[in-house]
Amino acid sequence: IGLLCATLIAINNIRDIEGDAKANKRTFAVRFGQKTAKTALTLMTFIPFGLNFLWLYWGYVYCAILPFLTFPLSILLI
Repeated sequence: IGLLCATLIAINNIRDIEGDAKANKRTFAVRFGQKTAKTALTLMTFIPFGLNFLWLYWGYVYCAILPFLTFPLSILLI
């Protein structure tokens, strides 16, 4: 859940990259650039869904399947 919440902050940082640079705000997107920030955003979006396979491996079938219902929405973010 933490990575999905951080995704919202990362989206805002990418959107404000020019304004943050002018204001000398040292966000991740300003420090490492838009391309790296978008790569990090993609990873933060999809890693939680990949971790659901651990839930399946450990036998928590319903805990693993339910988050995949939101997977189509995450594709729209990228």
